[in-house]
Amino acid sequence: MDMNNDSAIRLLADVLVWPKEKIKKAYDLRDDYKMMKKLKKDGSYRIIHEPNPTLKEFQKRFLKYFLYRISLDKSIKGCRPKSSHINNAKLHSNKNTRFVLRLDLKDAFPSVKKEYLQFILRKILFKE
Repeated sequence: MDMNNDSAIRLLADVLVWPKEKIKKAYDLRDDYKMMKKLKKDGSYRIIHEPNPTLKEFQKRFLKYFLYRISLDKSIKGCRPKSSHINNAKLHSNKNTRFVLRLDLKDAFPSVKKEYLQFILRKILFKE
């Protein structure tokens, strides 16, 4: 989305029910993450990348006012409130299942090209 395009900013502000100024600020802070370590039960650490509070609020609003309103196939368990990888694993297991392997694909989302994301967003927002 071109953040120099006032109509794009206005549209996003309307969809997210948030002032245009905050949309612009969140965009300017899009790379502003604080890295911290969180101790896990096994004694190792999990690296957490926490967004700036304004960026975090933008992300929450994007989920609430946009992503959570998109119809998803019932088989999709990710990106849904009150759902998790455990819900997904239950669909693929039975009494004979000995274990479930969970993978996290590192840097999977950077492979999504900006043009494709813009195409999808336009299709959803404008029903093209």
